[in-house]
Amino acid sequence: MIGILFSWAGIAFRCRQEWDPVFDLPEQHGRNRNTAAEKMRECAAACVRLCEGNFEISDTMVICMKNSTRLQSIIISDESDRVRVDYGTVRSAFISAGLHRRAPSKEITPLSQHRASLASSMYYHDKCHSLFNARPPMLSRHYCQCSLPLDLCEEDVYGGRERLTVAIAQLDSNGWNTNDHIYTTTWLRALTMLSPIREGILELTLSLNSNFTKPQRPTSPAGEDSCFISSAHSVPGEL
Repeated sequence: MIGILFSWAGIAFRCRQEWDPVFDLPEQHGRNRNTAAEKMRECAAACVRLCEGNFEISDTMVICMKNSTRLQSIIISDESDRVRVDYGTVRSAFISAGLHRRAPSKEITPLSQHRASLASSMYYHDKCHSLFNARPPMLSRHYCQCSLPLDLCEEDVYGGRERLTVAIAQLDSNGWNTNDHIYTTTWLRALTMLSPIREGILELTLSLNSNFTKPQRPTSPAGEDSCFISSAHSVPGEL
């Protein structure tokens, strides 16, 4: 958890301007936005190393590794081979934690929504990195089975049992909100639903010596193989 805080602090420092008063504070020891962000990255990486002795990889560990790598990519750019290797490590940890294959939860809870958001984020970003670097994706829709998070704001998800129940009851049959608001989860759901299409494009463009016959057709993102984007709205109102 401390490593996650270090990562977010580093991202915040990197997004500040050089003239920001925060860099004049004594505890910064003359650091600028780049050196302050790098210091936070080193602290986050140290937290990851402290946890390496634990053979059980948890959700928190995956998030810490993901955010630490994200901070490093902001500092040294996504084109660095070091970042590509680290992203591969994060995806391997994601799979080792079993977060890539989770059956739809019978009970909608803050934890189930948290894990659904984490899985969707990992699957979506896997396609982004693959498209950017022209590398094969590591998380395939053929092997991932996770539900989309419901289209709820964080205040509703973590605002208590009664508030969550009311918010779920107001969703439509497909799990989208009906109040015309765009939340972080709204974007995440939409981008994740498009990710199988991106994955299909990657399969076509990165495949070697592939022979296609006339009856062969790309798999629809809403088809049987798109088990990753199975909906989590089958039990609206149930907690």
